[in-house]
Amino acid sequence: MKSLYPLLFLLIPLMTNAQAWTSFSPFNDSLGVYAISLQGDQTAWILGCRNDGHDLELVAHTSDGGASWEDISLPISEEYHFYGIPTYVKGTSIMVVGLHTGAPLVGNNQTWVSKNHGETWTQISSGEIIGWPAFNSPTNGWAGEWGPIIPSDNNTRVFKYNGSPLVGVLSPESLNATVNIGPNPATNWIQLDISGKEPEDFWILVNDLNGQLVQKFEVKSVTQYSHTLQLGALPSAPYLITVSNQKGGSTWQILKN
Repeated sequence: MKSLYPLLFLLIPLMTNAQAWTSFSPFNDSLGVYAISLQGDQTAWILGCRNDGHDLELVAHTSDGGASWEDISLPISEEYHFYGIPTYVKGTSIMVVGLHTGAPLVGNNQTWVSKNHGETWTQISSGEIIGWPAFNSPTNGWAGEWGPIIPSDNNTRVFKYNGSPLVGVLSPESLNATVNIGPNPATNWIQLDISGKEPEDFWILVNDLNGQLVQKFEVKSVTQYSHTLQLGALPSAPYLITVSNQKGGSTWQILKN
């Protein structure tokens, strides 16, 4: 993705008896503004693209009211296209975005989350379409899908989200269960044991340090759970293991030798 030049920006709200706007160009290219996401008075995200989002895309971010801008790149080596702008979970620093890699509309669908205003990103799913998400809270949100990529016998669908282990990924709260992971460092496998106070659903994510999703498991209605993660096929490197439920989530770093 291309770099952006810092540009002055001031967006003046509608005032009594006047409508005043100041123009600006956050992109060093001739792009259309496709979507805007706001967080408070100083933070904004703008998605610029060409050809209805099927060509060049850039996301510009400001955290100082537009005095300076930077482009945001996700750690993906393939070409990728966003399903809308990265969206904040209301009242948090957490952002969610859906995208696809490869050819427009037919590539691999992915969902990415950032817990620090877009500074770093973690992939949480692959194969699901999370388009143009909007979250009122970590437990309530909406998303849609794009008509051209759904089966011809299906109408375009809108999805309502009402809590799941995803809550723990979208919440700043820590996991309310005991987790034991070992051995660490590991070579071919690592044992994961979860102990909760009541039956719950859990997500288990394994990511590399770039945020790419390596493995994912979902278990339902368990109080005690044990699983052996097979690591033999993975390159020797550090990895992050995240366990989440409907109340929170926590992450541990392991080393695969």
